[in-house]
Amino acid sequence: MAAQAYQQKCTDFEIEPKQYIAQQLDKRESILNLSGNCVELFEDRIKDLDLFPLCDIIEKAQKYNVEYISQLNLSFNQLTHVACTSCLYNLILENTTLTSLDISGNSIDSRGVISLTEVLKKNNTLQSLNLSENPIGEEGGLALAELLKTNTSIKKLYLNNCDLGHKSITALCISLYEFQNLQVLHIARPLLFSKNEETTLHLAYMIRVNKSLRELNLNQHNIRDEALGTFLKYLHDNGTLHTLLLSGNEITTCGGEAIAEYLKFNRTLRVLDLSFNRLDTIGGKAIAVEGLKNNQTLQVLHVQNCSIGDEALFHLAQTLLVNPTLKQLKITNNRFEQASIKAWHKLLATNPKFEVDILTYILDGVYMTAHR
Repeated sequence: MAAQAYQQKCTDFEIEPKQYIAQQLDKRESILNLSGNCVELFEDRIKDLDLFPLCDIIEKAQKYNVEYISQLNLSFNQLTHVACTSCLYNLILENTTLTSLDISGNSIDSRGVISLTEVLKKNNTLQSLNLSENPIGEEGGLALAELLKTNTSIKKLYLNNCDLGHKSITALCISLYEFQNLQVLHIARPLLFSKNEETTLHLAYMIRVNKSLRELNLNQHNIRDEALGTFLKYLHDNGTLHTLLLSGNEITTCGGEAIAEYLKFNRTLRVLDLSFNRLDTIGGKAIAVEGLKNNQTLQVLHVQNCSIGDEALFHLAQTLLVNPTLKQLKITNNRFEQASIKAWHKLLATNPKFEVDILTYILDGVYMTAHR
C-alpha cells in the first residue's frame, strides 16, 4: 500500500516515481536509506522535486499505512536549498518521529541551512543532523551556532567539509561554552587561513568547561604543536570527552610529546586518531613509552602515516605487551625495520586477537610486514 500511495502522490505532483523509493517504503522499516551512492540511485539521484511526494508520505504515515520513519538518509543526492525551504521544512515542522536526518553530500548552501534552523527551533525530536559535504559557508555555520542556543534535542551535529571559517567555528564554540547539550560535533576540514590558530584556542576554552561533548572531530584543522599543547592542557579539565579525532593536522614531535603527557593522566579518552601527522620517532616513542604505559583507558589508537621510526615502533610493541586496555591500533605506512617487525611478530603471536592493520611473517629468515 505504501508503494501505491507514493506512486499516486507522484501522479498528483506530476513527477516520475522512482521504483527504488517505492520498494524501500514497502519494506515498512523505520530506517529509510535513500543514499544517492547506492547502486539503484547512482545514475538517477533524488532531486528537489522528487522529495515532495516522499515527504508528504512520511509526514502522513498513519494515513497511508506507512511505517513511522525515525532515520532518513538522503546523502549524496542532488538536493539544494529549495528542498530545505519547502518539503523538508514542512516535514520537520509536522513530523514527530524523525530522530535522524542525513543530507550530507548535496548542494545545500546557507539559504537552505538558515531555513532548517528556523524550523528546528520549533522541533524537539530530531537528535542527529548531518550536513557534511555541503557548501553552507560562514552564514550557515553562524545560523547553526545560534540554533544550539535554543534547541536542546539535537545531540549529534556533523559539519565536515562545509566551508566553515573562523567566524562560524568561533560562534559554535561560544554556543557550546554556554549551552551544553550537544554530544557529538564533527567540524573537519574548515577553511582557515590565519596562522595564529585562533579557532584551536577557542575550541580549547570551550572544551575546558563543556561537559556534554563525547566526540569531537578536528581532522584537517591546521592544528600545530603550540596550540595543541594549550588544547590538551584545557582538555585535562574536561573529564567527559571519549573520542578525539586529529587526523591530517600539522602535529610534529613536540605535539607527540604533549599527547604523551596528556595520556599519562587522562582517565576518560577511549578513541584517539593521530593519523597523517608527522610525529616522527621522538613523538611516537614518547606516546609509546610515557603515554600508553601509564594509560588504562585508551582502547583505539590510529597512528598510520605518521613517519614513526623503527625505535618508536619497537617500543610501542613492547608497551602493548603490558597494556591490557588498547584493543585496536592502526599503524601502517610507518618506518618498520627488523627490530620493530620482530617485536610485532612476537606481540601478535602472544595476542592473536589484538586488532592491528599489519601482518608479520618470515621470508628467507627476514622479518616482513604487510597491510592487513
